[in-house]
Amino acid sequence: MLNASLIDNLKRLGLNEYEAKTYLTLAIHGPLSASSISEKGRIPQSKVYEILRSLKVKALAQIWPSKPYRYKAVDPSVALKNIVIEKKTNLNKLENNINDLISKIRPKNTEDDNEFWILKGRKAFLESLASSISKCEKLVYLTTEDFPRKEFLDDAFLSIIRKGAKVKLLGTNLTEHSKVRSKWYKNVGADISLLENNKINIGVFDGREGFIKVGDNEFVWVKNNSLVNILKYYFEMMWSSSKNFR
Repeated sequence: MLNASLIDNLKRLGLNEYEAKTYLTLAIHGPLSASSISEKGRIPQSKVYEILRSLKVKALAQIWPSKPYRYKAVDPSVALKNIVIEKKTNLNKLENNINDLISKIRPKNTEDDNEFWILKGRKAFLESLASSISKCEKLVYLTTEDFPRKEFLDDAFLSIIRKGAKVKLLGTNLTEHSKVRSKWYKNVGADISLLENNKINIGVFDGREGFIKVGDNEFVWVKNNSLVNILKYYFEMMWSSSKNFR
């Protein structure tokens, strides 16, 4: 039986379920033939070669020229570090892109049918946050330093989690107080992870709207599909580089 925690960590690096199982099987038991990979990793035989091709493209697996062919994992100390380095490079590029977008956005100061608007003040932000969350059906992505708790915000989170929506909260630079508050979110079913020294504060709601923090309690709310997709992708990149919260 493969270690579920190791599989989850590999998935956080961008591998899918079968890729993670196959790489882990090769790293522990390899070199192996395709049939042995299927047996030891509990991988469907019909998918093994497709998965191995994918791992080769990602520089995570190699072929041993034997009959039958056998496969081995690229040393984790090399392969996995290279993935992290690549993700960090992509994160830096995305951060520069977002900063460039922020500098070019000139939103209006009212909330209507426009694609951009500004919210000022913590109270207005939390109320708008709760409103956007309550409308979600599939997912909420949110970075936070304080894991805010208000009754109306708690109700919004509880409502969508009970309906099956996925909630991912990425904490950064947490104080002891915010760590305590974060446990409530974890207990009600939110996924929580930590990424230290993150300077970008963003949120995404069902991929249809989101926000970027641009100043002290000042937020740009967006409904522009292209920008929301960038925010979503950036959050997923940060999430893949973060650490599980325990």
